[in-house]
Amino acid sequence: MKPSALPIGTKQVLVAFPTGKSDREGWALDPGSTRRLRAQVQFPFLPLGLFLWGATSDTYVARVGVANFAEVDVAGVRLPGRFFQANYTFEGMQQLALRGELELAVAERQVLEMTQAEVGHILCLDIEGPVEQACLWGLTYLGDGPTLQASIETVKAPEHSGLPPSYVGLLVERRLRGNRVIGEVHAPSEASVCSLLAALRPHRY
Repeated sequence: MKPSALPIGTKQVLVAFPTGKSDREGWALDPGSTRRLRAQVQFPFLPLGLFLWGATSDTYVARVGVANFAEVDVAGVRLPGRFFQANYTFEGMQQLALRGELELAVAERQVLEMTQAEVGHILCLDIEGPVEQACLWGLTYLGDGPTLQASIETVKAPEHSGLPPSYVGLLVERRLRGNRVIGEVHAPSEASVCSLLAALRPHRY
């Protein structure tokens, strides 16, 4: 995902899974042992992929979940942890996220578009074998939530018709997963379009 492709009003972020140990110790799990890692979301978050550090040939991802949804849960199949091995340090990833440049560190195999998590939701990762650190990467809002954008377009009448131009107004909510059109209005003047768009504006804005 290139910075120019980011939905308006969003930014790239990482959500790390707490280890419960020092970073140096990490999760030194024995091959064949499985552990469920959890992270509580503190802001609206659309996970787009997974990064692992310290994965070996004995590391497998069994499940990735958002709230009650299993985003990656293939019966009888384990995904090799090395598929998600990060090429940068966690700190390096954070810097890329701040600059909106995480796509520089993301391989296609590391993309796992998931259900949007809201504040208080729990992210889960079931992982088998050694791993030092893990996080989900994705999008959140620059502000407290979605942004609203209004636009007005002039529609010219057919040539030689003698009719004045008309106007089309569009009210769009910019969300993490993309735009949602709230309303479209047509009127003979820009002032009328503005009034109609204002009437369509949701109370939360």
